[in-house]
This record gives sequence, C-alpha cells and structure tokens, in this order.
Amino acid sequence: MKNVSARLRILADQARESRNAGLLDNICRVRLSEDPSDEAAQRDIGEVAGWIGADPSRAKKSGDNAGYLLIREWGAGFWSDVFQIAAHLFAAEASGRTPVVYWGPHSRFSDDPDSDAFQTFFEPVSDSTIAEIATAGRHYFPDRWNAGNLGADIPDRRQAQPYLPALLFRTEDVVVGCGYGWIHEVLPWSSGFWNFDDPAAWRGHYRRIFQSFLRPRETVQREADAFWEERLAGWPSLAVHVRGADKIAEDAASADLTQAYRAAIDRHLDERPDSRLYLMTDSLHVVEDWRARYGTRIADAPAIRTGSDMGVHFQPHPDRHQLGREVLRDALIAAKCDAFVGTGFSNVSHAVTCLKDWTEGAATLLGRDVVFRRHIAFYDPAARRHAPVGGQLF
Repeated sequence: MKNVSARLRILADQARESRNAGLLDNICRVRLSEDPSDEAAQRDIGEVAGWIGADPSRAKKSGDNAGYLLIREWGAGFWSDVFQIAAHLFAAEASGRTPVVYWGPHSRFSDDPDSDAFQTFFEPVSDSTIAEIATAGRHYFPDRWNAGNLGADIPDRRQAQPYLPALLFRTEDVVVGCGYGWIHEVLPWSSGFWNFDDPAAWRGHYRRIFQSFLRPRETVQREADAFWEERLAGWPSLAVHVRGADKIAEDAASADLTQAYRAAIDRHLDERPDSRLYLMTDSLHVVEDWRARYGTRIADAPAIRTGSDMGVHFQPHPDRHQLGREVLRDALIAAKCDAFVGTGFSNVSHAVTCLKDWTEGAATLLGRDVVFRRHIAFYDPAARRHAPVGGQLF
C-alpha cells in the first residue's frame, strides 16, 4: 500500500476481520484516490463486493420493475435526515426501485409516532405508499421487516442496517433503508466496480436529487415566500447560516469561524453595501451578537432557538412539527438570496447549496466539510464509542 498511513492499515485489517463493508470500502476509495494503481485496494474492493452480494448483472437499470425501496427516518437533525433520504433516492434510481419515504417514531420532527412526519414538510417522492407495499406475499430485506412492522420502531438501526450499496443488488420485493449513507458511496457500485467518481461532481448529484424529488409543502413554501416579500424583496441579499449549540460541542473549530464569517460578509458588503443579511441560526447568542454588529441589515425569521450547547432538535418541545417547518422555511428563504455563506460542518448549510444552482462563487462554506468527503470515522466502531452525545461523526 503506497502512501497509506499506519492508522488506515490497522483499520483496514480490522475491517477485513469483521467484514465491515462500509469501513473497508471507504478506506479503499481513499487509497485509490491517491494511487489508482493500488492493487491491494482493488483486491479489498473485490472482498467488499463478495460481502454485499454485488454482481453487475443484478444491478437493475432505471425503469425496470425492480420493486420498492422504503426509506425510513434516520432520527437526527432535519437536513441530516434529508441527506439520508437523498442518498437512498439515488440508490433507488440506480436499482430501478420505486422509492417510498416514511418518517416514523424515530423522527425528531414528529408529533405523532403513528403517522408519517415526512409528508408534513414535503410532497411524496412517488405515487406509492407504505400501505401499498405492506401487503401479504411480498418478500422483504432485511428479514426483520415484514408487512406488519414497516412503520414501526427501528431496533438498533445503526448497527443492523447493511451498507447502503448492498441494497442495489437485492432481489426482494421491498428493501428497507434506515441506516445512513452517501451518494458517493453508491456511485462506483452503480456504474461499475472500478468507476472512481470525481468528488467535485458529488454535489451536483445531490442538487439533482434535491431539486427533482424534494418538493416542499405549499404551506411551508408560502411562509417562506411571505417573509421574503416582506423583509428581503427588492434588496441585494446575503443569507448567512451560523450554527451554535451542539455544533460547538461536536466541532471545536466551529467556534473559531467568527472571523472567517465576518471577512466573508465584509467582502460582500464592500461590493453590495445596501445588502440585507438573512440570518439563520439556532443560537440566541448569535442573534444578539449579530444584531449588535450589523443592526438593521439583519433579517431573521421567528424560530425556536437555544442558549445552551444542546441542539434544539434534541430538546423537548410541544410542537416538533414546528421545528421542522422552521428549518425548512429558513433554507427556502436562504435559497432565494443572491449569495450564501455557511459552514461545511452543518447539513443545513449544505442543504442551502443544493436547493438551487448557485452562480459561480455565490455560495461559500467555511470550515471542514461534513458531506463531501469519505466518512471513515462513521464506520469505525472505536470512533463511535468516543463520539459526543448526539454527535453525528460526520
């Protein structure tokens, strides 16, 4: 293995021993990005192919009658769950399956564990429903699922869910996805095992999925449009997303981004001095500080915020639908602005960059990237044991 760190070699050995497909595959993709001729990495991907039952002849093409992919909730932040949906929607396309999304009792944005919270915020992603696929005589994967429990509680969802690319090669009528995964993990398996996609193109795949499948409910879109017309229409506008709360606890570097934010905003104001600033944040402290600095330029929509280091979605609230509506509304407003500055360590910021095709240089993410990278730590059991409470490891 050329240019492979000792830590990656140790992790690769552990992954082979435990048949940890996600860990070994991501390590191999990192190695091959550094040295496409790495024969050991190619052999290891062959091992992963065997573990997940990968067979190019079994990977369906779009349009085939290949059954259904039921996408259950991940149970974290709103846009974290939406990015999980996007990766599964990509897998559904690649395998020719009809997608059905259902956010059940683990959704942090549900007020009723027996109903689908997803449809509070978005239109259905297909004409099919969970009732349609929960019929006698169908075969389900993984085998703990059956017609009677498709909308039920999800036991050990992190530990028990197969690696997302494995879902491409299943032959059952209904495949259920409730784990996490990323489009760039599915890409090489959907187009030939030795296809190493350009990371620069990953965001384009997410943008296409977001814009093709994720249609906000009219009530939420109207709320976003009304705020825009009242506070921002007719002005040059810069949307700014600043995470506080749990992101400070998860990533100490996020506390050091203040100067980078200010520099980016000052550059924008030098060019467009009459701009309004649309502020998205979960932090009461950030609102107070930014109003003091930027005064009447600041426009921020009413929202549930916190003064603690615990994310608002992890705290108790009487109306959890409201939490979801607010974070969706904020992103929709931000996507109407001329420019955007956010943080790479937040799925909220990444979502804003995917909701429309921004002009070159108009959308800037500061700090380290949470989405468009290889997620080795996510599949490393040792890293999971030391994750912060509520932390995502990605």
